[in-house]
Amino acid sequence: MKLLLAIAAGRAAATTDVFLASDRLAASAAVLNSVCDNSDPAQLRFHLLAPTREEAETLARETETACDGAAVEPYGLAEFEKQVRTLGEEPMWTTALATVERSTSTYAVPVARWDRDKKHTSPYNHARFYAPQLIDGDTLVMLDDDVIVQ
Repeated sequence: MKLLLAIAAGRAAATTDVFLASDRLAASAAVLNSVCDNSDPAQLRFHLLAPTREEAETLARETETACDGAAVEPYGLAEFEKQVRTLGEEPMWTTALATVERSTSTYAVPVARWDRDKKHTSPYNHARFYAPQLIDGDTLVMLDDDVIVQ
């Protein structure tokens, strides 16, 4: 990730799209502040996915001092789901795959407990797989809400 940001910062007038999906807004604010403190915010366009559009907008306001000059695209989960459906896809977290249970059949591949818990089937965990299809740009950096950029 450091390499991607360094490459993006080296290109004059290039915009780097940064995608962050989380329902943990305090953690997300720390991530955004670290990105903006260690790059040129004017070259960044944040795509923020939160439970509601209002929460994504609040996150943008809470980080506007560090991220002054960055463009922000806020999304609520319902809005993001609609955009995924415009691709002809059904968001994974709205399908039966999100609640796959372990099979007792000897012919089935067992689903590991960690692979079906709420954290791993969360929309905020799976949204990153749809982001490249929804976001136009040359460089897309995906961030988790537990990453600090230096």
